[in-house]
Amino acid sequence: QEKLLTAIDMSLEKALAGIDSEPNKVIYGLQESWVDGSAISKKYAKILKQITEKFEFNPMGFVVTTEAIVQLLKLKEGTPPTAILIRVSESEVQISLINLGKVIENQIVSRSEDIDADLEEGLARSQTQEKYPSRMLLLNGSFDLDALKQDILSYNWLEKLPFLHFPKVEVLDPQITIHAVAIAGGAEAAKALGFKITEEEEEEEKIPQDIESSEQVEESVTKGEKDNKPIIKQEK
Repeated sequence: QEKLLTAIDMSLEKALAGIDSEPNKVIYGLQESWVDGSAISKKYAKILKQITEKFEFNPMGFVVTTEAIVQLLKLKEGTPPTAILIRVSESEVQISLINLGKVIENQIVSRSEDIDADLEEGLARSQTQEKYPSRMLLLNGSFDLDALKQDILSYNWLEKLPFLHFPKVEVLDPQITIHAVAIAGGAEAAKALGFKITEEEEEEEKIPQDIESSEQVEESVTKGEKDNKPIIKQEK
């Protein structure tokens, strides 16, 4: 938690450099493991409460980042994507199977020295796929993925798993998660601040179905308090 708080502090310092009036309203971008249905998972509610209080944030809601990324890809490409989204960190690999713009399954594998073995293990766990999408999207916001891309391209996937074609591998922009959360939450934030959104703008900034508004965050608060669990407090 201390590392997370330090990272947020450093990120804010860089992001707010040169800005006279510091914003305090926040839309959280959370991975699937931080969310339980339409509410923040009790496991992570205490961490988000600590973040909210330390930085004096006024939370407006949250959005699941994988869903937001899928919606952004759909917006950019003009068609619902079908792909394998691969998030790589120092400790784990998260694999999301996406079919026609819908996230249908997520798997998390501990990271080893062999990225191909990690991906094969995660994909082999799937209970939903007879054939895998022939498109892999690599994502990480802090280190270069070109070497991992070459490792994946040199692996014989057609012999290991049921791919119709040898998968194409793309490295996504490191900033795509930030852009996706901004677009997914932008219209909701504008409405909360009292701005009027035209029909054209609503179409261009279509909100994914899984975005949670401040009212839904407050509902999570109520549930958490009933269970005597700390959770984000929503200011009115």
